[in-house]
Amino acid sequence: GQKLKNSYSFREKQEGKFNRRSSIESVGSQGPPHGTRVVLGRETSPVPSPAVSRIPREIMDKYSRQTREDLIEMVIMLQASVEEQGKKVADLEDYVDSMLIKVMEVSPVLLEKNVL
Repeated sequence: GQKLKNSYSFREKQEGKFNRRSSIESVGSQGPPHGTRVVLGRETSPVPSPAVSRIPREIMDKYSRQTREDLIEMVIMLQASVEEQGKKVADLEDYVDSMLIKVMEVSPVLLEKNVL
């Protein structure tokens, strides 16, 4: 037992364990399990290739300088506009239906195909 403890390789292993432990303790919460992960190199977002994109290049260029917030604001305004137009279309359909009912009640002859 004593010869083993005094041997060079045993002391080296013990010192290595001690050094490793103290280096881990000195890192503290910055290590990978608890801290931030450091990645060397540069991460980039994939750029859609023009051949794969469903959107024409001219349209992409038209909106490329706008921020995400600007685009979201534009979408919200367009959605409100579509809802407003949908209400107008529904009102017009109701009006046409009521007019057709009145014509059918008053003069159904006007709706016959070969009246003229």
